[in-house]
Amino acid sequence: MRVSPGAAAKVIGAGTVGAAAALMLCKEPEITESPDTLVADVPGDLSQPLEERLSLVMTGAAPTAMQMPLASAPDFVFDSRTLRFDLNEAALKPGAGETLSAVVDFLNDYPEISVRIADHTCWLGSNEHNLHLSQRRAEAVAAYLISQGVDRHRLAVAAEGESQPVDTNLTEAGRASNRRVEVVRL
Repeated sequence: MRVSPGAAAKVIGAGTVGAAAALMLCKEPEITESPDTLVADVPGDLSQPLEERLSLVMTGAAPTAMQMPLASAPDFVFDSRTLRFDLNEAALKPGAGETLSAVVDFLNDYPEISVRIADHTCWLGSNEHNLHLSQRRAEAVAAYLISQGVDRHRLAVAAEGESQPVDTNLTEAGRASNRRVEVVRL
């Protein structure tokens, strides 16, 4: 039962004992239990199961680093249609660093995350040629990320070749769109 300060003073009366009793009656409860949740005035993650939280409530202990949940990294998909390659070329074009800065920032913010770098080509040339070119392009992106301090063991490269177009291969603009890199969190 919660009693307002004014009502507690009227019931208990004046004096030191009355003031102490009023404080106890008016204090917010430290634990309120319902069938679904437990709310406690203790530090820690209250989304844990009730059994795990009870020990925190009873001891008043803050959770240790082992008990604290790890912050999860957001999903990350980088589909760059602005990171373009010239026909039959694997060299990064000027400005590629600016385009790849989102990938570098994400990987620096979440050092436990690994990514897959997949390169795609247009359909000009043989399938074998496009797969080889695609591999070289994915490796060029990986080399850039490594040059920016990303650990090479966090990077997987994949050559998709011409197998997954996002645009028509019948126009130059469509073929340019198909020459792209995707970076996906593993």
